[in-house]
Amino acid sequence: MKEVLDVHALRMILEKSLSYLQPFFRQSEIENFIFDFSRDKSSIQRLISWMIIIGIIPDAPEKFVSQLLSICLNYYSFLVDYQLLNRKKSPLLKLDGKNSNLISGDTKRTIFWYSQNKNNISSKINEIDNEIREKYLNVNHKNKEKKSEEQKNEEQKNEEQKNEEQKNKEQKNKEQKNKEQKNKEQKNKEQKNDEPKNKLVMNQIDDNEETLFRINRIFTILILSDNDYEYSQGEERFAYASFLLASQFATIFSLPKLFVESLTFSLTKKFVELSMIGDLVAGGEKSIDNFARLDAKIAHYFPKVAEELHKYGNASQHFAMRWEMLLFADEHEIMSLFLIWDHIIFHSYSNKEGLKESGSDIEINNKSDDSENESHHKSDSENSSENSHEDILKPNPIKQVIDFINKRKIIECFVLSHVGQVAQNMNIFGGGKLVKKLQQYKDWNAEMIVEDAELIFENYSLDIKDKSKEKTQSEPQGIVGTIISTVLGLLK
Repeated sequence: MKEVLDVHALRMILEKSLSYLQPFFRQSEIENFIFDFSRDKSSIQRLISWMIIIGIIPDAPEKFVSQLLSICLNYYSFLVDYQLLNRKKSPLLKLDGKNSNLISGDTKRTIFWYSQNKNNISSKINEIDNEIREKYLNVNHKNKEKKSEEQKNEEQKNEEQKNEEQKNKEQKNKEQKNKEQKNKEQKNKEQKNDEPKNKLVMNQIDDNEETLFRINRIFTILILSDNDYEYSQGEERFAYASFLLASQFATIFSLPKLFVESLTFSLTKKFVELSMIGDLVAGGEKSIDNFARLDAKIAHYFPKVAEELHKYGNASQHFAMRWEMLLFADEHEIMSLFLIWDHIIFHSYSNKEGLKESGSDIEINNKSDDSENESHHKSDSENSSENSHEDILKPNPIKQVIDFINKRKIIECFVLSHVGQVAQNMNIFGGGKLVKKLQQYKDWNAEMIVEDAELIFENYSLDIKDKSKEKTQSEPQGIVGTIISTVLGLLK
């Protein structure tokens, strides 16, 4: 069975949904949303905010529909080009054995993480999302002409008739369902002894199987479409979390699963870039420098922790590597994780106004030199719709280096805030058990972690601003060399 993309229907739904979403495009609304430290926040507003900050969609509401259509169409073209529309065949068959086995094992294991977190989406958040939908639905229609009393009576009569028919239909369905349920229960009893004791009970097994198929298809396309991309264990968390958020959005506005999959593809690529998971797994100079900086920061903020680590021959890499690779996905349930990701995303991408201020102390010479750097790693939205918002998402080497610096800073700040919370809540000193306690601690207060990380980031930013005026002894020439020396100087 092959999936078909109904572009006309998708456009109509997106155009209708835009009337509810327009207020969320304002910069002030995005910042207010991000800096609300509550866990229970609208998934609709979160997805819009993330996509605007990251650059998947422009901050202009009038371009919202065309850009999302472009993203979905481009993703669909991948499915056509790589012959992945057949739902009966595993997309992983298109990959070599090594990648296929690795991804299959990870995605099957993490589907249980996805299922558990899907159930952790609080009823309060669903209420918030539905209230938003109703609110903007009413705003959109409040200026329409009032219906005549006669029309209302006629509609009410029709509605009552429909309700009666619906009741009869529901009664028949209920009887049928009861019959099916009894048969199912009998079947389950017969199979009970054959099931593993630790098997997770799920209400929507078919839905999870479909999700697994789509996640596998996303990673298949990532590998086939990008020669530089290599899958690393743990990246499936980014895909499942993104799929969960996009599904919440799609459910509210009755959007198809293919739309959810295309957004998940774009978000997953961005999260892989954010985590720098490949560099950390590969080791080498980047990884060594990263943990050397972390060790120095821990020594500055938590000297007793640093002393205890050093005493038993341990360092930040023994507990922080997993945190940084997965952007803390293993440490928190989904709503706390999304709250942390709000701030990582916000600080990792400089906006147009912030760019001028943040980049004022960084000199970039020989702008024509090494233009290859400007086009490297273009975002999905650039590739899919360069003409639609070229001015907003055009690659800018100054912006790229600022984003890189801020990304490393905010992730380091979250590592420090996690360390600080463990240090406050546990007797962590003595016996050489500090690393184990840092690895196993799960009683996190996410709101406090975010507040602490923001405080550290604010002080850290001031520190960096002063250092940005210092010059290294031997700066490489050209734009790439200048950027590299600047980054290394700022991150010391």
